Amino acid sequence: MQKSLRFLILVVLLGFFSQANAQFVMDGDSTDWVKEPILVTALDNLQDYFPDEVGAVFSDRVDVKHIRARIYGKAIYFFIRFWGGPVWPNFGYEKDDATYGHIARHRGYYHLMMDLDNNPATGWNSHWYEVHYTTLGYYASQGFPNTDPIGAECYLEMGISGGWSAPHPDSGKVNEIVYYAEDTHEIDYQAGTGNGYDMYQFAVDLPDSNKAKKHEGSLWEKQVGTDSLRQFWAGHAWGHDFLEYGVELTWFQEYWEKAGKSYLNAGDTVGICAFIETPIDDWGVDVSPRGVLVVPEIPKRPSTITFDGDSTDWTDKPILCKAQDNLQDYFPDEVGGAFSDRVDVKHVKAFVNLEEDVFYFFIRFWGGPVWPNYAYIKDDVTYGHIVKHRGYYHLMLDLDNDASTGWNSHWYEVHYTPVGYYYSQGDQTATAVGAECYLEMGFSAGWSAPHPDKGKVNDIDYYAEDVHEIDYQAGTGNGYDMYGFIPSNVDSNDMKQHDCYMYDQEVKNDSLLHWGGHAWGHDFLETGVELSSFRKYWAKQGKEYLKPGDVIGVCAFIETPIDDWGVDVSPRGEVVVGEGSAVDNGNSVISKQFELSDNFPNPFNPQTTIRYLMPVTNEVKIEIFNTLGQKVRTLVNQVVVQGQHNAIWDGRNDFGEYVSSGTYFCKMKSGSFNQTKRMVLLK
Repeated sequence: MQKSLRFLILVVLLGFFSQANAQFVMDGDSTDWVKEPILVTALDNLQDYFPDEVGAVFSDRVDVKHIRARIYGKAIYFFIRFWGGPVWPNFGYEKDDATYGHIARHRGYYHLMMDLDNNPATGWNSHWYEVHYTTLGYYASQGFPNTDPIGAECYLEMGISGGWSAPHPDSGKVNEIVYYAEDTHEIDYQAGTGNGYDMYQFAVDLPDSNKAKKHEGSLWEKQVGTDSLRQFWAGHAWGHDFLEYGVELTWFQEYWEKAGKSYLNAGDTVGICAFIETPIDDWGVDVSPRGVLVVPEIPKRPSTITFDGDSTDWTDKPILCKAQDNLQDYFPDEVGGAFSDRVDVKHVKAFVNLEEDVFYFFIRFWGGPVWPNYAYIKDDVTYGHIVKHRGYYHLMLDLDNDASTGWNSHWYEVHYTPVGYYYSQGDQTATAVGAECYLEMGFSAGWSAPHPDKGKVNDIDYYAEDVHEIDYQAGTGNGYDMYGFIPSNVDSNDMKQHDCYMYDQEVKNDSLLHWGGHAWGHDFLETGVELSSFRKYWAKQGKEYLKPGDVIGVCAFIETPIDDWGVDVSPRGEVVVGEGSAVDNGNSVISKQFELSDNFPNPFNPQTTIRYLMPVTNEVKIEIFNTLGQKVRTLVNQVVVQGQHNAIWDGRNDFGEYVSSGTYFCKMKSGSFNQTKRMVLLK
């Protein structure tokens, strides 16, 4: 990607401080879990303690010590610490083989069981597994405290299996890495009856020892469904004595919705416990006591446009601007022009869906196929005539709808753009925008054979740049990175089509997953990107852009190295923010003014729900204070989209500690709005 290095130091510093405060990075470092409260603690199982009727495990490599868990944004994350280590590789399965002698393999399946209705009388009772007591069940039968079971409707699994050690022929292999979920609501393991049902399986392609140790990225569902258009985020990493794991909740929610169940609503209390399977000792099962997870509001995954390379769902969207087909030899040398129909813009469509808080745009070109585009062709001294696919496709945004401020789209790097040249020749339809920023969909592939990077995917990037200072006519001013959502583990299929959650790996405005999607048709690109990082960036500059009803100027800006230095810019169009964007996502109540409602219940124990209304998308902070005016807990501190929302307080402070009974105050602040409500915690 051709991006300025002028602010490399700034970006590095931003990345450093953001990483220091990031949460749940799948890196095998437990620092980002320190402030999360321990929800479950478990005993260290002792050798020879359990009788034969217990399916017990006696290795500290798989005995659960404690659990932390949290639903954060669109994903659920959990952390299991064990009594000893290393927990991976674990040499979990050992045997004496007639051919190969004493051999071992790494194997383990690590689960978070979930009592979704918070009722231990329904679902799989965690005291039992395959008509055996679990370790937990046996402790309970002996009168131990802290051995409450859950009645699990399902579990989430991180599963890994390696090949046998040498001299076995599959030595060194990793057989599978899977993120799996099973519906267990019918199972009665005490009686040995009932069935489990596969919910999903996100499997890692071409698993190896590095991916077994650490993996994060977008994956296809490969077992239950036939969803060939969307990918789903999952990740894990091992520390010496712990596993951290996260998975996107979209498929999980959709599975239960199809079953007619309403689970994981804001304010729900869910029982959880760990369930570990390895074949180290006997049949190796460990189950922890019950903990409690409080569910926050979980955003819905954007779905207004289906990224499938079919333009049908764009049919009713108006064309915002049309561009001429650039002609070979038409432009003089002072114009940086693109002359290939594969990159010449024909027209642009775009809209902002406020309920999803997503900017969607669609660029149709004069010809095709536009991807793969064989955009960069050269004769190399070593490899001969080689080509690569490359292109950066932008929607420029005139956020203040004032062409005299920001980057004038008639100019780029002291050259006329094609639209600028047309305007200079008297074409009054070739109007400019004064762009404060642009949204980018960028791609770069490896060179063709015989170059050694044949077939590689170098870059897929959902990016935005602040260009409000740039004067390209004078060649002055600087641009600033706003965000960069970069998919992990991408391949050529992802270049053609991608629809998943990603992390901001450039500026790191936060540590949440952010959604983006795109697909290519024969002569068009369709794409969309979540706006939360966009809003956070501008909020830090004291700007509130893309409010409902705002009118903004837009145009397409295309960079490829096909002809000359390959730039095409379209004339100006116009978008009304939020126009025609309503979707049925259960969050369509729009207030005419800010409002902080009374919490319910009040008084409360152990948790209460705080409802608030946002008339516009804006930064909001909701905090809890005690009667001395000391801040106890920050519940919300981020950009929140327009609509009705819930925040949950579980009676803990920012360090995860339960506070004492008494009177507390909930304070909401957004812009000039400031309101406080009184709450009473009783124990």
